[in-house]
Amino acid sequence: MPATNPVVFDALRAFVREGPVELVVRGVCMAPRLRDGDRVVVEPRRRYWPGDVVAFRSLAGPLLVHRLLGPVRRTGSWWVLAQGDARSCPDEPVTWDQVLGKVRDCATGPVTTFRDRVGAGSRYLRHLARSRTGR
Repeated sequence: MPATNPVVFDALRAFVREGPVELVVRGVCMAPRLRDGDRVVVEPRRRYWPGDVVAFRSLAGPLLVHRLLGPVRRTGSWWVLAQGDARSCPDEPVTWDQVLGKVRDCATGPVTTFRDRVGAGSRYLRHLARSRTGR
């Protein structure tokens, strides 16, 4: 059963709360940093920062591993805005309870650098400016 099933996702989240969990990346949205077939370690955090790579359940259901851009206000609460490094636009925001955890590391090296954090902040500010102007 894939993590698109809410029951499976909740069970996976319970495992992550107990300790780091290894996942296999599928797809190319985070290329070149993460490639199809890479193994990553995910662990929960109390705080997440722009530029962190996080695993989360998208509104459509699939489990995604994308870079956190920042919080957005929706329906009176704060949601998470993320985007794959190889994608041209952010994902649909998700609630914080859909975040599984932060990708701690992968076999190819660190997943977050200072440059990644600056880039995430820049994308986040562009998104906020576009949403304010309606474009």
